Amino acid sequence: MHEEDNVGNEPKPLLNGLALHEEVPRTPEEEAAERRFVLKIDFLILPLLIIMFFLASLVRQSSLEAQNLPMRSLT
Repeated sequence: MHEEDNVGNEPKPLLNGLALHEEVPRTPEEEAAERRFVLKIDFLILPLLIIMFFLASLVRQSSLEAQNLPMRSLT
């Protein structure tokens, strides 16, 4: 890259060490498509996370109860 190519180009300001990007104008159709995509992801991921945390709490509780039970002999 030559020096004359960079004339007048100022570096973009940094926010937390990351370069800021220019806002790209989007059409209403693009915004609606993004909104639909985010909702689909939310309705897929959030229920899975809730189920995973519920199952993890069940496992944790059952293992704590198993530690407190006395061992029985099989004979």
